[in-house]
Amino acid sequence: MKQWLFLLCFAGWQTVWAQIPKVGDAGKTELACWNIEWFGDTQFGPTDETLQYNNVKNAIQSADLDILALEEVSNTTTFANLMAELPQYGYALASFSQTQKTALLWKKSLFRRYQSGLILSNYSSVFANGRLPLEVTLVSDSLNHFDTLYCIVLHMKANTGTNTEKLQAYYNRRDAGNALKTYLDQNRAGQKVAVMGDWNDRLTTSIWKDSITPYKSFLNDAANYYFTTLQRNQNGETTLATFTNSFIDHILISNRLRQHYQAGSATVFRLDNYITNYSTTTTDHFPVYTYFYFGTGTGVNENNWQQVRMYPNPASSVCFIETGNIPVRLVKAINDVGQQFDIFFEKNEPIILTKQQLGSGVFQVVIETERGLLVKKMVFQ
Repeated sequence: MKQWLFLLCFAGWQTVWAQIPKVGDAGKTELACWNIEWFGDTQFGPTDETLQYNNVKNAIQSADLDILALEEVSNTTTFANLMAELPQYGYALASFSQTQKTALLWKKSLFRRYQSGLILSNYSSVFANGRLPLEVTLVSDSLNHFDTLYCIVLHMKANTGTNTEKLQAYYNRRDAGNALKTYLDQNRAGQKVAVMGDWNDRLTTSIWKDSITPYKSFLNDAANYYFTTLQRNQNGETTLATFTNSFIDHILISNRLRQHYQAGSATVFRLDNYITNYSTTTTDHFPVYTYFYFGTGTGVNENNWQQVRMYPNPASSVCFIETGNIPVRLVKAINDVGQQFDIFFEKNEPIILTKQQLGSGVFQVVIETERGLLVKKMVFQ
C-alpha cells in the first residue's frame, strides 16, 4: 500500500511539471527576472531546500527563457549545483558580500559574455547597504540586429521594519534609482540596455503610504527609457504571491532596445497555477518576462557592421581591420586563456594585428565604437 501511494505521489509530481508552459519562442528573444526567495538558505525562505531547488530548476528548464535575471541567490554552492544541471546556460553571479546575491543567466547557444561586474560602488549605502547592481555585457554571433546588450540586475532595498526604517528604505530606493539613471545617461546613452530585477516598489504609487513612486525620474524621461511592466502595474496586477496590487518586479529598457520590443508582451508568469503551494515551497515572487525581436541569421550586422572588414583571417603574420566610417574608441585582442592585448591604431588608418605581438592561436577581437561593441573571431596560424 505504501509503495502504491509513493508511486501515485511521484506520478502526480511529474504531471504538475508537464503542465508548466514553455515561454521560449524560437522566433523571439525573452528577457525575464525572478526573485527566488533565499534560494539555498537553510534559515530563511522555504523550509524544504530540496523541494525549492527542484521547483526552481524545473521551472527554468520548462520555461526555456533566453536571458534570466535572478535575485536572492543565497547559497553559492547550491547555485553552482543548479547551474551544473543547466549546462545550456552561461551565468554571472554578483560578487558583493551580502547573502542575497543576484545573477544573470543566458543561453550559450545565442550569447557570449564580453564582461561583467558590479557598478555604482560609490552609492553602496543606498543600494541596500552593498547590494550593488550587476552589469553583464552580452554579444551574439547568431542574431541579426543585435550588436551589444547591457543587462543590469537589481535588487533594491525592501519595505521592511519600523515606519522610520520603511521611510528610509523608500528614500534609498529613490536615490538608488536616480544614481542608476545618471550612470545610464552618462555611460550607456544610445545603447541597448535592460535593467531587470526586484525593484521593491511600484511604478504607479509607492508601496510606502502610496507616495510618489521612487522611480519617477525614469518615468519622466520617456524619450530614453521605458518600463515594459508599467501597463501591468497600472492594471493592478501583482508580482508577489502573498500580496495583491504589489507589482514590484520590473524590466526597464532603453529607447534603443525598445525598437526591438514586442509591444504589450510583458507578462507575469503565474507559476502558482502549476506548482502546488508555490509561495511556501518555491518563492513569494512570480517571474516576469517580455519578448524582443532581434531576428535570426549569421553574424552581427546592425548599424552597418558590414563595413567592418578583417583580412586575411586566418592569417600567417599580419591581419588588417578596416571599419569604414564607424568611429572606433578602442581595440583589444583576447586569447583563449583570457590574456588581453591592447591594440594601438591611428585614426582613419587600418588597424593592424601582428602575430609577433599576439602569438599563434584563436583570439576574440573586441572593437568598441560609439555604437557599441563588435566582437569578431580571428586566428593566427
